[in-house]
Amino acid sequence: MNDYIIDPIIFYFIELADSIDGFTIAVAVVSAIFLIVSFIIKWCIELDLDSNSTFRFKPNKALIVTIIISITLNILVPSGEACKKMLISSLITEKNIESTKEEVKEIVDYIFEKFEQMDSGEKEGDKE
Repeated sequence: MNDYIIDPIIFYFIELADSIDGFTIAVAVVSAIFLIVSFIIKWCIELDLDSNSTFRFKPNKALIVTIIISITLNILVPSGEACKKMLISSLITEKNIESTKEEVKEIVDYIFEKFEQMDSGEKEGDKE
């Protein structure tokens, strides 16, 4: 049976994490712009209506909540690069390293045996 070493859906989620990161930044910036524009508009209207009154800005709570949620998601959702690092680190285990050591050792021993056979074959050829 051909089981995947890494499930392909993981690559989708890694790309999704990058998209979420960009999206949350965009939402926070747009919300901040709307908040600033609403402040300026309310300030201008307040100044035009009554020049003797003191200006009290009541910020739009929905925009503030949106900015806070966006920034929080941006901080909590890992970047695609971080996801790739976590994936790689989850695949590297002591068992994998030990099994790889044995396989590498066997390959190196095999190569040295072939070199020794080649050397002994050349020496026998020199004697003839």
